[in-house]
Amino acid sequence: MKNVEEHILAGISRQRGESNNPVFLDKIQAEWNKLKPKLRNFSDVYPTKEIMADSDEIENLKDKFVSRGETAIVGEAVIMEGIYQSEWIAEGIEVLPTSEYDDIKNGIDFVLRLNDNEQSLYLGVDVTTSTDYSVISAKRGSILDFLRKGELGHLKYFEDQATDIKGIIELPKIAIVLNPDAAVKMQDLMLKIKEHKELSQAEESELNKVKESVESEVVDQLQKIIKNIEMLAKQSKYKKDKYIDFQNKYQEILNRIKKEALS
Repeated sequence: MKNVEEHILAGISRQRGESNNPVFLDKIQAEWNKLKPKLRNFSDVYPTKEIMADSDEIENLKDKFVSRGETAIVGEAVIMEGIYQSEWIAEGIEVLPTSEYDDIKNGIDFVLRLNDNEQSLYLGVDVTTSTDYSVISAKRGSILDFLRKGELGHLKYFEDQATDIKGIIELPKIAIVLNPDAAVKMQDLMLKIKEHKELSQAEESELNKVKESVESEVVDQLQKIIKNIEMLAKQSKYKKDKYIDFQNKYQEILNRIKKEALS
């Protein structure tokens, strides 16, 4: 009998972190991959030599990157699809996959864009399907480490055609945990939703559990980060204004998510 890990990985390719469900790979995962910004399209922002150096660096890092866990890459596609198609967090949130460079180098798998009439707010998301608490803690700890230094997350190869932003962007960041078993189970449900097929009562229940978990993860983490930034602002004499600005950014995102969730 297969153990739990073998059962989960039966649905994932160990080499590329791709789904072994060919329909999910073709209709969902591959479609999100197509939306990832390509470094070659940033020749109007960076010198060709710099882009080539970044491309070479990422090629050399790919093997280490995939070894982080085969379910993680499928988990990214599941969460992006869930947020976009099933409104797992709230209505009116756009999902922007990041470039391979920023995914690997800067630890941001995709960006959430929250719009209103005046401005767009961006939130970077790092997905993990690890069940190892030390891995989860390290990811969240790295976010706080950046904040302690007076830094937010950043992307180098970011593009949002809706707002004409292209190149470097600084943005708040969170890490979302998705149970690896749920990452595999959700593949079939995401396909049924995309194909407008009716879900059974049991499937609806499974979907709602994951939806509520992701929504709770996002809100809870934003609240904890805001509290931490507030403490940092009180302790710092030199970065107080910057911390207050960070706190305002995270708070505005949290308020917008709560507002959208109620609409």
